[in-house]
Amino acid sequence: MKWAWVKCSVKNVDVQDFLRELMQANVDPRGLQRENKGIQFTCRAGQYRMVAQAARKYGGISKILQRNGIYFFLKKGLQRKGIWLGIACFEVCLLISQQYIWHVQFPNMDSVQKKRAETVLRQVGIYEGVRSTEDLLSLGETELVRKQIGFGWASLNFEKGRLSVETAPAEPIPSIFTAQGTDIIAKTAGEIVSVSVESGTAMIKPGDVVIPGQVLIATDKPDRDGNPVPGQAAGRVVASFVWETECDQPLQYDIQRPRMKMQTSHSLQIGNRHFGENEQEQSTMGILRHYPLMLGELPLPGTWTEENMLLMEDSSGIFTETLAKAKAKKQCLDEMYKQWSDTKIIEEQESFSMENEILHYKYRAKIEADICMK
Repeated sequence: MKWAWVKCSVKNVDVQDFLRELMQANVDPRGLQRENKGIQFTCRAGQYRMVAQAARKYGGISKILQRNGIYFFLKKGLQRKGIWLGIACFEVCLLISQQYIWHVQFPNMDSVQKKRAETVLRQVGIYEGVRSTEDLLSLGETELVRKQIGFGWASLNFEKGRLSVETAPAEPIPSIFTAQGTDIIAKTAGEIVSVSVESGTAMIKPGDVVIPGQVLIATDKPDRDGNPVPGQAAGRVVASFVWETECDQPLQYDIQRPRMKMQTSHSLQIGNRHFGENEQEQSTMGILRHYPLMLGELPLPGTWTEENMLLMEDSSGIFTETLAKAKAKKQCLDEMYKQWSDTKIIEEQESFSMENEILHYKYRAKIEADICMK
């Protein structure tokens, strides 16, 4: 597009003399067209003053018919006060919004680490749309390390709306060796089945019967002269013993079951304000997904939240006696394996009775397990 040109009309002049005057003044008329008592042509806007002078010299009149070019387009726009006011308001809003988090990036993190870090930061209130403060960033750094999710060091760097989360993996904690250890004692009474000593001195052998608190592996180890030498005690002692427990299992139960209807809702979160959030009165099971607010490829200081909810309803029923017995046994076994994780069941006995739609279950078993305790 041309910078600044005007289309003008000159009347009541001798055309030949007028054009000769323009050529002497280095005016370059273009698109010459004859009209009644004059001519029309286009020239540079800066040369129009010489065109007007030449027209007056020969007793004619000149007039601008049309203005073209970038200059006139910009001049027309810049004369509008609303544009300047809009630009000023935009600059003010941009400066203020730089205090808010527009985009969060996690350099040098895989998808699992990124998800863990994002979850921790969201729990302390750090996400797109919130105002960044030194106290908030310090809290985020502390929580990333304190949560023990694999980070030994964390740094949150905020600059002009962009938050960069940098972390380093936690180093393994070395084991601390002490010259004086602790004796390994029996956690419960039982008959010793096997003894495996890694360090220290075994105080029992297979076939022995021990009581709770009895020393199984001592830290002291005799030297060639029979004198005790302090050391460490480590090993495994398996014993057989009887373990028993009991529990109650009601036959009637209340549960929530899905209504096989999925409902999706969306909300916009900017800072601490929510827009379009739906409050659910019914019981639901939901999955939350958070997405940064984007305008094309440009991140904005906000977060879209999508919640997919499976509506639930209350339901009740009655267990059969066989199912109630199985659930009671599982409850007892869970308790046993929680206390003795390496349990081997040798033999088991069970009994039950019914009263007021409640199954009273008793479980008794002979088991083999590691009974070592420091």
